[in-house]
Amino acid sequence: MLSPKIIALPVSPVRQGSAEGTDVRAISDVKALLLKARAVYRYIAEERMIGLSTDTGFEREGKATLEVPLADGTTMKIYPESYASFILFPLLTSFVMGRIVLLGDPGLGKTQIATLMGQIMGLTLSEIRAGMVHGHPQLTMADLFGNLDLAKYRDGEIVPVWRNMVRAIFRFIDEFNRIPTKTQSGLLTAVADQYVELFNQVLQMEDAPWYFTANEANGGGTYQVIAALWDRMDVSVRAVPINSHDLGRAREIDNKKEIPANLRMAPEEITVIRERIESLPVESDAENRLEYFFSQLNASEKAAEAVEHRFKSNMGEGGKRGDALWSGGHDDPQEYIGAQVENTVGTRIYQSVIKYARALAWFRGKESVEAEDLRAVLPAVMGHRIKPNRSAQAEDRW
Repeated sequence: MLSPKIIALPVSPVRQGSAEGTDVRAISDVKALLLKARAVYRYIAEERMIGLSTDTGFEREGKATLEVPLADGTTMKIYPESYASFILFPLLTSFVMGRIVLLGDPGLGKTQIATLMGQIMGLTLSEIRAGMVHGHPQLTMADLFGNLDLAKYRDGEIVPVWRNMVRAIFRFIDEFNRIPTKTQSGLLTAVADQYVELFNQVLQMEDAPWYFTANEANGGGTYQVIAALWDRMDVSVRAVPINSHDLGRAREIDNKKEIPANLRMAPEEITVIRERIESLPVESDAENRLEYFFSQLNASEKAAEAVEHRFKSNMGEGGKRGDALWSGGHDDPQEYIGAQVENTVGTRIYQSVIKYARALAWFRGKESVEAEDLRAVLPAVMGHRIKPNRSAQAEDRW
């Protein structure tokens, strides 16, 4: 999470495999599904979301990684295998039934990439739009989940009519940072516990990927998103402007165009992919490194005399912790990364890292998760959850 000496900016998506000739009916053929998933990525990167910088890169044995010195003294790396995270993580989210937040200013493609993910899962544009929720300051629980069946109410029955989003295989909430705090609390229950309660009726929701967008222009949304809801988001990615050289081609893209039928994923195919991803083992050395990294974020040598109490959570409550870390009376931020972070990290973040690292390793055609896979997903998993303290901000470490 610290600013690196080398700025890694990979520049071209990996081109491996082909969906041509793939029998999509043979859903037990995991290799065919992998080729199809890569074909989906290529189609989006080359036809629908062109000109995006590839910001997630990997070195590959036998292929050179170029280092290009820049005028400001930093170095840009050009990797032989690289991906645009703004396409990659939404795609992985559809495979693992995750929750993703698409951040950025208006007009950068957040709604478009989410809509494409819905089409990949087999929905038409009209079906996606029918189930899509637009956040606004007056949004109520009834607007979000359902309303009273007035016909049955006249007969004395209290029965809700559920919104499409509640029963959908794909859930999309646009500008969720404009939703009132009270409604956010209801949304938290749906996201975290997979059920909705309305008019004393409870509906258990099926597993489905969640896509959220949040505009950041002019100070962001109308309401501050509650911390518990933010923490339920597995990953976040930031939209960036496309390369100016591709503006001419981008102008010709028809956003109302349906994606090709051969690139759509049937529910059974998603299930096979998800089971394969969940079965990938994590190499012990990689997991040990991740555990050590988390321990450093939570630890504080000077929080207590007893070793078992040396956690930042024992330093003080609320704002006192930040003041203690800033004062210099505790751990040296030059030596301990935990002294640069205001909050602590828990099991939920760890689970998100493992889930998306497995998905990434599968997408790359690997048989196990290595440290490079964990490292690649950490910015997306932790970027919206970690809060730097004043010490880190003052020294320009973030």
